[in-house]
Amino acid sequence: MTEASRDEARRVELGLQADREMEAFAAEAAAAKDSDMVSWQESVEGRMEGLKGRSQGTKSLSAASGKIDIELKRLDEEEAADFSKQAHPRRPIRAEIKGQPGRTELMATGVTLLNREDYEECRELIPPAGGRSWWLRSPGSYGNMASFVGYDGDVDEIGLHVDFTESVRPALTFDPGASGLAPGDRFNALSQDWTMISDRLALCDSCMGKMCFNKNMFAPDAEEYCKSDIKPSIEKWLEDRMQQEGDAVQEKERHVPYMRCDGSYPGLPPCPANAGRKQEIEL
Repeated sequence: MTEASRDEARRVELGLQADREMEAFAAEAAAAKDSDMVSWQESVEGRMEGLKGRSQGTKSLSAASGKIDIELKRLDEEEAADFSKQAHPRRPIRAEIKGQPGRTELMATGVTLLNREDYEECRELIPPAGGRSWWLRSPGSYGNMASFVGYDGDVDEIGLHVDFTESVRPALTFDPGASGLAPGDRFNALSQDWTMISDRLALCDSCMGKMCFNKNMFAPDAEEYCKSDIKPSIEKWLEDRMQQEGDAVQEKERHVPYMRCDGSYPGLPPCPANAGRKQEIEL
C-alpha cells in the first residue's frame, strides 16, 4: 500500500470515527437538558469545535462538519429563545375579540415597531393610517436616518433624519401562534383597536402621536432602534396601560354592588317584583 493510499484510508477512518462520536454526542446532549445550561453550552461548543478541527482537510469528514455547524446553530437559537423568554416575560392583556362575546387574555411578549420586512410581508392586512406617515424600526440608507411609511403607504427606505418627528404606530408581539388568533383577526385592548397581521404581530389600527426617532442625531448608532427614544417610550406606555387596567379591575372587584332591601342594586333600576316593598336602608 502506498503512502497516499494509507493517508486516504486514515482520513476515511477519522471520518467514520467522527460520525460515531457525533451520534453518541447527540444522544448525550438530548439527555443533558436538566444540567446547568451555561456550563453545558460551553462543554458542547468545546467538544464540537474539537471535532470540527479534526475534520479540516479531510473529504470524508465534510458531512460531520456540516452536522456540527447545524448543531451549533441550533444551540445558538435555543439560547437566544431562552434569553428572549427571560428578557421579555409574557404579559396577560385583557382583550375583546371582534365577533366574540366577553373578554379574554392574550399573552403578549412586548411592544415594538414594524421593520421593513414585516411591513412588506403583511402589507395587505395592515389598516391604512388615515393619511399619516409613521416610523419603522429599520435604519435608513444612510447613517443617522430611519425608514418610515409615507402618506401613500409606501416604505421610504432612504428614510428621514432621526431627529425629525413622525407618527408612532406600535405593534404587540406574541410567541408565534400563541395568541390563538389568525392573521386578519381584530381585537380591542389597552383602549386601542388592533389587527393581527401575522401569527406573532398585532398592529395598532391608529397612530399614537408624533415623536423623534432619536433626539440626538449625532449619537453613535442613532439610527438603531435599540438606541432610539421611541423604544423606551412605547415600552413605558405598555406598562402604564397595563397598570391602569389592572388597577381598574381591582377597583371594580372592591366595589361589587350588593342588593338593597327592595331587591335593587345601586345604579340599576329596582326589580319590578319588589317595587312595592319598603326600602329600609338607603345606600
